[in-house]
Amino acid sequence: MSRSDLALPSSLATRSDLQRVIAEIERIDNSLNSAQIHEQIGHPADDSLTTSKQLADFLQINDIDIKNGDDRSRLLHDARHLKNTAPVIHVTFATSADNNELTKIVDWVRRSVHPMAVLTVGLQPSLIGGVYIRTTNKVFDFSIRSQLADGRHIIKRELEALSGAI
Repeated sequence: MSRSDLALPSSLATRSDLQRVIAEIERIDNSLNSAQIHEQIGHPADDSLTTSKQLADFLQINDIDIKNGDDRSRLLHDARHLKNTAPVIHVTFATSADNNELTKIVDWVRRSVHPMAVLTVGLQPSLIGGVYIRTTNKVFDFSIRSQLADGRHIIKRELEALSGAI
């Protein structure tokens, strides 16, 4: 497994999700390493291992055995590298986006922009509706506020025409 082989599941959409999964891998790594030491000194080890849905999806899509120390070590290294290098797309909504909407956006971004892209999600009620998307070199304003501002001259012209007709 190398960095180029990793894939991100849709459930792992944001940079925060990635940070939480890394923290979970670190916790599991510490727990399994501690269990191994306890076994070596004759204490029974607890084999139960619970993971979040995001980590379970991540492990499944990449076919990784979290109990294998070498796989876990490489995964931790690669996930940390990914956190620092993954393209980040800032998405700002007028209202909170539900998980279904976020999944659709992340799937589209990973198909159209970059397969390892992660999102940072913000909230800005002044957008009225729609979404504002920012990358490192482009801005896409799909907000109602922007559309109203773009149509202001049309509304002004129509009002002037109506006032002249009266």
